[in-house]
Amino acid sequence: PVGWFPRIAEYTADARRQVAPFVGARPEDTAFVPNASAAATVVYNSLRLAAEDEILVTDQGYGAITMGAARLARRFGARVTTVRLPLFTSAEEVVDAFRASYTPRTRLIVVDQITSPTARRLPTAEITALAHEYGIRVLVDGAHAPGLVEDAAAVGGGDWWFGNLHKWPCAPRGSALLVTQAADRDDLWPLIDSWGG
Repeated sequence: PVGWFPRIAEYTADARRQVAPFVGARPEDTAFVPNASAAATVVYNSLRLAAEDEILVTDQGYGAITMGAARLARRFGARVTTVRLPLFTSAEEVVDAFRASYTPRTRLIVVDQITSPTARRLPTAEITALAHEYGIRVLVDGAHAPGLVEDAAAVGGGDWWFGNLHKWPCAPRGSALLVTQAADRDDLWPLIDSWGG
């Protein structure tokens, strides 16, 4: 057991090389995190907003992720706006709902790839493409996507994408991925500093 610990970084890197392609990501763009909420918190902790900036979430977002967005907003005096998505809206209507919700102060969108309460797949790549036209960044909650959506991170869009491996891939609890190619990804830090961080 003692001989195992000095090789943790090596083992982690090897696991990342094997797991990243499962979600359509490159290993160098991928980090292990304990779960989806931890991934969102890592991203939220890296962001700086101005007073009156806006974060868009949906009424079908996962509670802990939405609460994290609200805490981020409170830290800077920003606000959270909820985009209402009626259950039977089409993908085009979902994109239109986001388009209608953007304001000049919108800085971040948090949107589920597959919603937790309704198991609905949302057009996150299209939402991302539209948001980027307005200079808005997107965090895609892909918690339920690995194992259900092929190349989930690659097709999910977003500046950041995260997904759990303990759900449909049936990996042990405490295994999730955070994927990003964002230019400021070096501003992401682990929730807890450690030798392996």
